[in-house]
Amino acid sequence: MADRAVDLGVGLRPHAKTAKSPDLLAEVVALGAAGLTVSTLGEIRTLRFLTSDLMYAVPMAPGKGDALLDALGAADVRLSVVLDDVACLPGVPADPRIDVVLEVDADGHRGGIDPGDPRLEELAE
Repeated sequence: MADRAVDLGVGLRPHAKTAKSPDLLAEVVALGAAGLTVSTLGEIRTLRFLTSDLMYAVPMAPGKGDALLDALGAADVRLSVVLDDVACLPGVPADPRIDVVLEVDADGHRGGIDPGDPRLEELAE
């Protein structure tokens, strides 16, 4: 998968919940993963020292920002948070280590904003 991601010019961020092992995930990063995808604050606390790139694949909720910053601690890591609704934006803490990624529904209908939704432009702004 890492080779295919390199061929496509994209970063591979395997989901930590699949392996559930910091030792195994350290090997995955060493083999070329661009970062890791996490879905819990505990995973952020545990894995923040394995990579400089984490993606928090859980919708941001108002009031969650302080807990997110606490989980990051002082680690030198870039954390991408996923948004599919403008209403989630106030939950994102103002921290230079945090990026916002838009989740667009790519036909799986599991999450994300539909590419034809008129609110997509507002969300991107």
